[in-house]
Amino acid sequence: MPRTSVIYIIKKSVDRAINRFVEHIITKDCIYTYNCLHRFLYDVIRQNNQELNLPVNSLGSIESKDYTVHQNTVRYRFEIIVPQRPHYDKATFKQILQGYCNQTALSYGVYGLNVKYNNVFSVFIDRLFYDGTTMTIDVIYIDNQNSFLYCKNAVTRDRKLLKNEKYIERLLKLLST
Repeated sequence: MPRTSVIYIIKKSVDRAINRFVEHIITKDCIYTYNCLHRFLYDVIRQNNQELNLPVNSLGSIESKDYTVHQNTVRYRFEIIVPQRPHYDKATFKQILQGYCNQTALSYGVYGLNVKYNNVFSVFIDRLFYDGTTMTIDVIYIDNQNSFLYCKNAVTRDRKLLKNEKYIERLLKLLST
């Protein structure tokens, strides 16, 4: 076997071992954080449900799905069964929910988690999906530099997407007239 192939195999093995170790370190407190975020999200929605209009009447109404590590940041996923599409578009609903999360965190805290990291609210609504019957909410808990940078980039990403969507809407209006 050529020497470069052996070095490549060793390097890949070491890289995989390091990645597994880093992921283990990142996810060691995930269950505790997941439970805190689950309860927090339930309270945010319950307290503001007149505006949000989601069928959340108990903690079990919000299902904890899983958590994943993406770009050294843990993303917590929650699902809510909804009989009809929310009356807001995704971007608006996400902004409203984020605002309520910030307001609740400031007023009541986040159930044993820090309210802020680097002067930024620690609960970040990353993504919202709606597939016809289920609303999926991805939440990031900002507690380290990696998650802070990820969320900073996500805000930039969302602003670009929103700008592009508005441009396309204006273009379609022009084309239809």
